[in-house]
Amino acid sequence: MKHRIIIWIAVLMAGCSVAQEVQPEPQPWKLAQDKNGIQIYTRPIEGNDLIEFKGITLIETSITSLLALIRDVEATPQWVANCTTSKVLERINDHETVTLSFSDAPWPVMDREAVVHNVITIDPNTSVVTVRQTGKPDYIEAKEKVIRVQRLEGFWQFTPKQEGQVEVVYQLLSDPSGDLPAWLVNSSIISQPYETLRDMKKIVQQDKYQHADTSPTTPHP
Repeated sequence: MKHRIIIWIAVLMAGCSVAQEVQPEPQPWKLAQDKNGIQIYTRPIEGNDLIEFKGITLIETSITSLLALIRDVEATPQWVANCTTSKVLERINDHETVTLSFSDAPWPVMDREAVVHNVITIDPNTSVVTVRQTGKPDYIEAKEKVIRVQRLEGFWQFTPKQEGQVEVVYQLLSDPSGDLPAWLVNSSIISQPYETLRDMKKIVQQDKYQHADTSPTTPHP
């Protein structure tokens, strides 16, 4: 049971989603795992017991395909570790949405949900695409017997490389809120991003993403 709880906590760090750095003087990154072409870095947050993670890998695909996957919100549980449901609450425009993600928790941990504001931008000089996510805990009323994630900040970043590859960076800092010790939250800080990037590599190869016509042209940052 303890193992199940620790694995489930990983999804809280993912929020079934993505967001930006907020520390004015961030600590240096430390390589925590390098496995199957996926590097996971971590760093402590000053004044907080939580740990931030950053996962990096190369995927043989296009930015267009990756954007199609990110925009397919309902498919998020198929590749983001331990995310059970995800849906769009508001589609502000083609590049900006508000989403709701949900995670079933094993007893005795209460279920969690996260409301996230997602914004896609592109750097006109480098063609690097960034999907920034910020938690919006007060966007809608939380359900009964569910704890709303109060803090979520992170991002996905897609950088075109040579030979048809894209460098993917997945960075996140999230506090699942509620009565959970930091050591338990941090226990899945490596496995969650690793499993998410591993499964992203697989699912993005599906025809519906490889043949997507989603344009990477987005508002500039």
